[in-house]
Amino acid sequence: MAKTYAERVENFQNETARKLLQCIERKKSNLCVAVDVTRKTELLDIVDKVGPYVCLLKDFVIGFVAGRKLTGDDEDFVVMSPGVGLDVSGDALGQRYRTPEDVIVSSGSDIIIVGRGIYGKGRDVVEEAKRYRDAGWKAYMTRLGR
Repeated sequence: MAKTYAERVENFQNETARKLLQCIERKKSNLCVAVDVTRKTELLDIVDKVGPYVCLLKDFVIGFVAGRKLTGDDEDFVVMSPGVGLDVSGDALGQRYRTPEDVIVSSGSDIIIVGRGIYGKGRDVVEEAKRYRDAGWKAYMTRLGR
């Protein structure tokens, strides 16, 4: 059976990784937002809105950004997967999206990385952050068998 984030804290000597796992448990969020924008005001606005719903931003990487878990039962890595979407499987820019359940349950990733699905044109940033946070956490609970 998979270990909880809290149980995995002891696996890490790196204090930043330990704090990340504790943050994930405390906020009940395994959502990372990739804030790829060009204006500082837009960046700060998005960060201010999604802050309560995320465990980190994309530029803060302490583990692996990968499409799936790297090894069998080894839980000594924090695996973050980009390209997560709830509403579409792809876009006009060629990006392919996987669901939180596919990324967390099927592929064994720890954190979902979402960008335009949260702050894309016409989206309510706060509501989308909540949706993705909830979907990511639900997938994690499924992985734990709860």
